[in-house]
This record gives sequence, C-alpha cells and structure tokens, in this order.
Amino acid sequence: MKKIKEDLLGSIIGGVILLIGLKFINLIPWSWLQTGIKIGLFYIVIDIVCLLWKLYKFKKISKSELINDKIE
Repeated sequence: MKKIKEDLLGSIIGGVILLIGLKFINLIPWSWLQTGIKIGLFYIVIDIVCLLWKLYKFKKISKSELINDKIE
C-alpha cells in the first residue's frame, strides 16, 4: 500500500507540472514539446485513475478481511 501511495504522489506531482506546462503551451515554440506535454498529461491522468482504483480495491479487500477476521 505504501508503494501505491508513493506512486500516486509522484504521478500527481508530475501531473501538476505538466498541467502548468499546458497552461503556457502557446509560449513553447517547439511542436514536439507541445505534443509531449499533451500526451504526457493524458498518460499521467490514466495512471492516476489506475492507481486510485488499485488503492480503492486494496482498502476494500483489507476492510473485508478485517470484518472476516472479527467474525471468525
């Protein structure tokens, strides 16, 4: 779970940096860098959603295991 949280934090920081780059995309003269920022932001958003889903499933499984342990 610690690894998932660290990956999530890194992805969020990277996403914020790319979001700032997207804000100033018209000031960037190179089209390949503009494309890289757009694709990178799209990739990081998908990565964040996947990590949040893993964290949700992990917490859900952990919670159900705790309930089952208390019942037994």
